[in-house]
Amino acid sequence: MGDFIYEPLDLKRSTFRLVRLLYGNDDTIQCSLFEAWFDQLEDIMDYAAVSYTWGSTENPNEITVDGSRMAVTEN
Repeated sequence: MGDFIYEPLDLKRSTFRLVRLLYGNDDTIQCSLFEAWFDQLEDIMDYAAVSYTWGSTENPNEITVDGSRMAVTEN
């Protein structure tokens, strides 16, 4: 499994990324990252905005995003 690499956003539209938390069977957090657009968001799905804080980068945790590893700070 390789490290996660962000794909460029479509800058022609008002776009942002959403993360979908997936069901898991162990302690590994698995999720999927996808692009959404403000002008179509209400027609696509309900969502909840989550705010987070930046933690220390000294001891990052690992999650799986679209089958790749991503280091995240503890929160």
